[in-house]
Amino acid sequence: MCYGMPLALICLSSALAGRIEELGDDEAKKWRALRHIEDGILDIPSLKPLAENLCLGYEHLPLHLRTLLLYCSAYNWSDTHTHRIERGRLVWRWVAEGFVSEEKEAEGYFEELINRGWIKQHGCYYGRSIKRDGDSNSYIYYEIHPVMLAFLRCNSKEYNFVTCLGLGSDNTSSTSASSPRLIRRLALQQGYPVDFLSSSMSMDVSYTRSLVVLGEVTGLRFDSFKRLRVLDLEDNEDMEDSHLQGICEQLSLRLRYLGLKGTRISKLPREIRKLKHLEILYVGSTQISELPQEIEELKHLRVLDVRATKISALPRQIEELQERLQTLDAAYTSITELPPQIGKLQNLKTLSLRNTQVRELPKEIGELKNLQTLNLRNTQVRELPPEIGELKHLQTLDVRKTRVRELPWQCGRMSQSFRVLAGDSDEHVQLPIGVSEALVNNGEVQCKDIVLSIAILDRFGPPLDEGIFKVPGTHMAIPDFIKHYFRVLSCLDIRLCHKLEDHDQEFLAQMPCLRTLVLRFEALPREHITIKDTGFHTLERFRVDSRVPRITFQRGAMPSLIHLEFKFYVGLPSDDPVGIHHLLSLETVVFRCSEWYSSDAPGIKATIDVVKKEAKEHRNRISLRIINGSDEKISSIEKHTSSENIGSSSATSGVLDTHQDNNDLLPIRMTEEKGVHGGGTCSTCGRSSTIQDETIQDRVTAIDLFGPELNNYGNASHN
Repeated sequence: MCYGMPLALICLSSALAGRIEELGDDEAKKWRALRHIEDGILDIPSLKPLAENLCLGYEHLPLHLRTLLLYCSAYNWSDTHTHRIERGRLVWRWVAEGFVSEEKEAEGYFEELINRGWIKQHGCYYGRSIKRDGDSNSYIYYEIHPVMLAFLRCNSKEYNFVTCLGLGSDNTSSTSASSPRLIRRLALQQGYPVDFLSSSMSMDVSYTRSLVVLGEVTGLRFDSFKRLRVLDLEDNEDMEDSHLQGICEQLSLRLRYLGLKGTRISKLPREIRKLKHLEILYVGSTQISELPQEIEELKHLRVLDVRATKISALPRQIEELQERLQTLDAAYTSITELPPQIGKLQNLKTLSLRNTQVRELPKEIGELKNLQTLNLRNTQVRELPPEIGELKHLQTLDVRKTRVRELPWQCGRMSQSFRVLAGDSDEHVQLPIGVSEALVNNGEVQCKDIVLSIAILDRFGPPLDEGIFKVPGTHMAIPDFIKHYFRVLSCLDIRLCHKLEDHDQEFLAQMPCLRTLVLRFEALPREHITIKDTGFHTLERFRVDSRVPRITFQRGAMPSLIHLEFKFYVGLPSDDPVGIHHLLSLETVVFRCSEWYSSDAPGIKATIDVVKKEAKEHRNRISLRIINGSDEKISSIEKHTSSENIGSSSATSGVLDTHQDNNDLLPIRMTEEKGVHGGGTCSTCGRSSTIQDETIQDRVTAIDLFGPELNNYGNASHN
């Protein structure tokens, strides 16, 4: 009950102390006594310090925020599930009530209430609290502290803003002569006798604007509510198809919001067309299997939520909702395709098809000029149409758990705030720099016959934080259109035949924004490729895909390079130097072998041995990763400069670097550790060096692994 509020705990304990002994073992009376104290939080002397603190914060709120906050008093504070707030639904209730006019404005107010501490944001992972929404199995929910909620209810009762009945409240006193005659907004909670409401002469619901029913409330008659704007019947199992037909006939004049989530209805009646002013329709988690044609007559509909229903197709008549519809949520349904008429919804901002059987998007998707969020998570979509690049206002594209690994390069015309969620990661992938500039400079016309793309997911590598511009096909040299229109790219992936010409290397070296470069060679280079000591000032990640990486770095080459990766297959062994000790900023070297060849193949092993030897001469501590299919070996190689350093570094030699929190460590299984001699001795002390490898059976996506708890293991194995 405290939730980090000791003042609330002290005051409530003090208020209850005098009455608990008198009530004996009667739990119902104890519960009612607690509710009485909560309802009287502004009047009970022992609660005065708490009330004063809450009043101080409340009075400092702007008037519009006080109004929105008082509306939250309709939520049930004593049930851990029903007092949770679903953000989207509350925001749209505010809109339907007329407190705010637009969703964006309401979202801003909701965020402000979070920042001021009145609404608490929580993350859940399988029922356990987490600190951030950083897991694919997590979800976010919101709630108001029970004591704050009791305070709001007292204020709401005083201003006759929201009337709450049921669930431990004194129903008799609630309907006494002292109660307000006009009920503006009514929240009925589980257990309230509805017949008591209908027979009461002290309450008039003919002017009620909002009716929220929480839980099982049976026998409710809607013909008494003449001016209802908001009707939310979530999880009311007494609600059936015949009741819904009556609602459509009796509340057709003013109803703006209709929430039927979790009820037992199996179809929407034809009378739904009578709700001419309906703006928000929630029918998620019901048994409905189709939307009636009459849906086209709801011209003012802004939100259509059919999540977790049996709907298998959207009707063609949905195009008639083009004037106002902003949110269409069809997640967790049996929908397999979108009708071409979807392109008519010019005002649509959010489209969710998560966990459906949709296989492809129609080209008409590009006509949704105002779309901001597109959720395709866990669908059957494999690729996106080029027309998706027309969605200039798109901010979030979720293609996690799909087979989408590339975006059409036309996506470069999207705004700088555009982000993609891909693979299994919750980290956003942003578009590379330079694509939008090419589109502006008429590059689209010149490249209209070339299928260019932006890679957002590396199947074999770690998650990307920035998309990589891919050039299709195999080229003798870097194409002219790249040099003319894509000079300012930040990420580039290109396949060459068998060599990198000097003039091409000069062009790459002078690209001002290049941070990631992927060079693929179709055939084994006949001569060593020498990376010169000029240019590449911004390059941080360099990947070479070749049979054997016949490449050498000159002193001073690629001064900002941090990550070097080789993907190779098989070739003749060679002990030619690579020159990684010339890469002054280098931290990580990765060898990624084809699944048909292992790192023990002669040509591959020889190159790895050369790099290991050079890594010992590097001034930095190099993390070396060798990946054979699903197996991975990781070595931490550190240069020893003197016998003194060897003695002082014995506690860390062979221990892996980490940039992760201990809580994020992945489970691993280590094999019995063996010394792998890299050949040669330390140039200063003459002592032979030993590289200790640790094998990870499962594929690890982290870059540098493990934490301080492995230090003891490392010390023991070193000694």
